[in-house]
Amino acid sequence: MKIWKEETGQVLVLTTLSMLLLLGFAGMAVDVGMLFHARRNAQIAADAAAVAGALDYKFNASASSATSAAQSAATANGITDTSYLTVDVPPADGPNKGSAGFVEAMVQVPNPTWFMTLFGFNPVNVTARAVAGPPSPGSACIYVLNPVTNEAMQVQGSFVINAPGCGVIVDSKSSDALYFGGSAGILNASWVGVVGGDGGQTGDSTPTPITGAAPISDPLGNLEGPAPTNGGCSTTGDGYPGEVGSTDTTTTTLTGTIAGPGAGNAICYTQPVELNNVTLGPGIYVFENGVSTAGSVTSSGATLDAYGGTFTTAANTTLNLVAPTSGQTNGIALMEPPTNTNTVTLQIGNSTGTFGLTGTVTGIIYAPNAELLMNDSGGDAQGGLTFNSDIIVGTLYDKTTLVTVTSYNAVTPTSPLRTVTLVE
Repeated sequence: MKIWKEETGQVLVLTTLSMLLLLGFAGMAVDVGMLFHARRNAQIAADAAAVAGALDYKFNASASSATSAAQSAATANGITDTSYLTVDVPPADGPNKGSAGFVEAMVQVPNPTWFMTLFGFNPVNVTARAVAGPPSPGSACIYVLNPVTNEAMQVQGSFVINAPGCGVIVDSKSSDALYFGGSAGILNASWVGVVGGDGGQTGDSTPTPITGAAPISDPLGNLEGPAPTNGGCSTTGDGYPGEVGSTDTTTTTLTGTIAGPGAGNAICYTQPVELNNVTLGPGIYVFENGVSTAGSVTSSGATLDAYGGTFTTAANTTLNLVAPTSGQTNGIALMEPPTNTNTVTLQIGNSTGTFGLTGTVTGIIYAPNAELLMNDSGGDAQGGLTFNSDIIVGTLYDKTTLVTVTSYNAVTPTSPLRTVTLVE
């Protein structure tokens, strides 16, 4: 028997096998790298879609509109086939399942492979998911914006301002930007910040005000309403760009049930108007020369815009205002645009000690260059008005009233003051 001992050619065989193995690993590395790259791009598209959808829902409160915005964002980030994108408003899964204001976007894209094709992996689906929405109601609910005036926020007598779930910020850099008059009042909030200083009975505040705080700019600074340069609403309808408007030059009293101009539309009244036992339908009501209230005033999806003149509530008024949840004035129940510096007066009580103003305001009070005066005329009425509101004013004067503020952010996920961020 002959035994072969010749070993010539073994190195060639081993080298060939090693090269095949190395090429296999290189091919797998290429495939895996391409899949990681595709996964990253899919995640970028999912993140963009979720954020765009949540932002759109915040302003329009429409699932279909949010879905369209999410699709557009995904397309802009490379997902041109909408069959690869699933949008759920609200989310269909996860810790935010069914939560209003949140949007879920899922991207699933088939990707070709090279080496892995030999093992039956072609194509490989790459999946990414994102959820965006308002993670929390936000921190401040009372903004006093005047940057320089003395006693920008003044609270007097037996006042009670109770804002346990949110904070107060006073932007004035004056040494007495926040002033406490008397010693029988209570300011209760999550935090109280003052850019300048405070004075008077500062012990009335819980917690103690933090002075030297950083200022907070007007969170609705882009909202203008009619402006003098366009003639207000007398000349050009409502003055809100892109919205249908009409002008009423004769009405001085609104009473009964008013259908209103409709959501997203506006009507302007050029005469001073009294709202007296009236129910206002959706829309923007622009009052060029002021508005006052008497009896019962109810609104649903409406913004009352005192473009000029004053906004004044009479004693013994019941005020139930509900702001719109979409459109240019989303979330705003009562406003004076920056061009109007006239005082907004809420007559919380009266001199007899009875309620002067009762009801609920669900929506933002926005008067960035005006004073908000809450007054009970010395009656210590223990105010009957409930604020589901964020208050954004130039200055604030509380004269012996009781006010409880629950941030509008906390009760309405479409509030324009809520932030939107990726949460999943």
